[in-house]
Amino acid sequence: MQVGIQGDDGGKWQPWNPTVRLVLREKLNPAPMLAKKVETEIPRTGQAVGFDFFEGDWVAPHGRGRVEDMKVMFTGEYVSRRQYSARLEVVFPNDGDGLQAITSVVEESAFKLPRFAPEIGYQSQLVLRLGRDMDQGFVNNGENHPQNYFIRVRTQKDEDGRIVTAKYGKISGPIGFGGVATKKGTLSLTYYLNPDGTRNLEFDPDKNLFPGERMNAP
Repeated sequence: MQVGIQGDDGGKWQPWNPTVRLVLREKLNPAPMLAKKVETEIPRTGQAVGFDFFEGDWVAPHGRGRVEDMKVMFTGEYVSRRQYSARLEVVFPNDGDGLQAITSVVEESAFKLPRFAPEIGYQSQLVLRLGRDMDQGFVNNGENHPQNYFIRVRTQKDEDGRIVTAKYGKISGPIGFGGVATKKGTLSLTYYLNPDGTRNLEFDPDKNLFPGERMNAP
């Protein structure tokens, strides 16, 4: 946007060619991560299905996964385009695992999300709903839910309940779901998981541990 007035200097706006200072977020310790954009059909309706973040797939027999890092259950009722409802329950079954809403976001940066995952504050369950009612319109379409999350999985504790090791990551963008009209639920999310056991969440885009996946730093 030009600031000032048009003067006699060749018809240019004054002051001309101003210096604008831009401050970029410093790269500290970009790490290799398991980064993946998931867009998939939920294998079963009305029953919990496990998802393995390390494999990026559903747990067998529905996919290559072996560990239920996260379980999702989709249910829905469809009457018409004007009347339907759907529910997605997300559960982290392992003790100490969970997710936490990210409230600190740097919108002006390509690296928007925090560098480090917190040590506390994780919840093991999240319920998302969407629907439409003929009288009220959209009942709850998910807009009130957080748009980004920290995640913690594979938590191991000692006999006193203290965390010995865990894997930290983040979900960039909302956890999306749909498919109520077809009665086959769909799940979409983008996640970054650091397997080294630290809380560092600064992703190195050149070192995605999923072969062939090209992902930007969130």
